[in-house]
Amino acid sequence: MVVAARHYTPKRVVITGLGIVSSLGSTMESVWHSLTESCSGIGPITKFDAGRFATRIGGEVTADFDAGKHLTPREINVLGIATQYAIHAGYEAFADAGLCEQDYRPENGVVFWGTAYGALDLISDGHCRFFNNGRLSPYFIPGIMQNAPAFELAKRLRLEGSNLTVSTACSSSAVAIGHAFQAIRNGVADIALSGGSEAPLTPLNVQAWCELRAMSVRNDTPAASVRPFSADRDGMVLGEGAGAVILESLDTAQARGARIYAELAGFGACCDTTHVTLPDPRAQAAAMRNALEDSGMDIEEIHFINAHGTGTSANDKAESEAVRSVFGRRAYDVPVHSSKPFFGHLIGASGAVELIAALLCARHGVLHPTLNYSQRDPECDLDYVTEGPRRTQAVNFLSNSFAFGGNNAVLAVREFMA
Repeated sequence: MVVAARHYTPKRVVITGLGIVSSLGSTMESVWHSLTESCSGIGPITKFDAGRFATRIGGEVTADFDAGKHLTPREINVLGIATQYAIHAGYEAFADAGLCEQDYRPENGVVFWGTAYGALDLISDGHCRFFNNGRLSPYFIPGIMQNAPAFELAKRLRLEGSNLTVSTACSSSAVAIGHAFQAIRNGVADIALSGGSEAPLTPLNVQAWCELRAMSVRNDTPAASVRPFSADRDGMVLGEGAGAVILESLDTAQARGARIYAELAGFGACCDTTHVTLPDPRAQAAAMRNALEDSGMDIEEIHFINAHGTGTSANDKAESEAVRSVFGRRAYDVPVHSSKPFFGHLIGASGAVELIAALLCARHGVLHPTLNYSQRDPECDLDYVTEGPRRTQAVNFLSNSFAFGGNNAVLAVREFMA
């Protein structure tokens, strides 16, 4: 039997809600204040004794995060920390969007969520418990499943359509948002809760990253540790948290009178197949070009780029080269800033959290700086917004997320025009 192809008119997709958990706070107000005051959220690790590690600093979630706001004590006891962060960010995004159940049909709502690690804390604790007494909690398996955050969000917010978990290392949440965008544009869903969560600050994982020699060892000056694009950079720092966005079709958002942050216009992705950890500027450039083509925008319409900007030697050089390749001579006129000196590197959640930071910049007309830039690198010669917060009329941007395993993803956002 031959099934006729489904024909549809692509829908415009808008962003109507934001939720965050981070080292800068768990409200938009606290995050925006820190971004514009150049206040880094990176400090000494307090979750465990990090004294024996080469890197003893990280972007820990701040004290204003209250797991009990949306969870019972029993739920806090059995859910992984990354899932707890996801639930908080998801509820806050729903509230920010002004959504209630009568605004959408549950079967037309989807959850697309990204995480690289899932419940590292439960895995570590379970391993210790098993070797101490040979027993595990009956909640261990559902707790450590990669799709635990996505399921919990769908269950609690009654989103009964497609439920997808994406794990593409550091681009996980950007890829999740990209696929959610495509689902709405293609008429598969009317509304999506998308983003990512991560809790990578465990002893095992910190030591593993130290072994890669990819982490900054500026333990005495945590706030000045991450130095993207600066010649004296010495690596990244892990951060934890979650970022959630509400995506809606334009007609759904307008029908309920929603406030619209911006239009998500395009998504580009590609796989760099040359090396598992070393970035390839050609592949990064391809992802950026794919996002531009998908959005229908050209390079003249892009006002700034939120860079992947890890502060590692290889990534910063490759990303700068990729921007020059895509933008040509105009590369020197487009501000390129990194959010990681503020939040740390949230691995699978970084794409979502950094998209939110860029959306706040566009909304408020201020580009947050790339902190800690002190020495020019001839191979990183673009405008990295190093002088401090910059007032701007920039509204259209690219948000870059590049990952181990060659997973490159770019989101293209433009000002909403009715």
